[in-house]
Amino acid sequence: MTNGMFWNFSWNTYLTFLNVRQLKRQNADLETKIEELQDINQVLREKDKMKEDVIANLSDKLIMLSERLDAIEKFNR
Repeated sequence: MTNGMFWNFSWNTYLTFLNVRQLKRQNADLETKIEELQDINQVLREKDKMKEDVIANLSDKLIMLSERLDAIEKFNR
């Protein structure tokens, strides 16, 4: 009976050790994945900012061209 109790104790300790080891590995994997996703998110934010700048620039040009067109139309009347 003593051997059986010792065996169970060792077995449970071994299982717990494996679980902790596996959890640490999974945690490291998750941290790596989070870092990768944060990098992707940063790149997407930078691209989004560049697109916003391009849109703002095009909007300004459109306003300028509309004003010039209005001036030309007024001149031709």
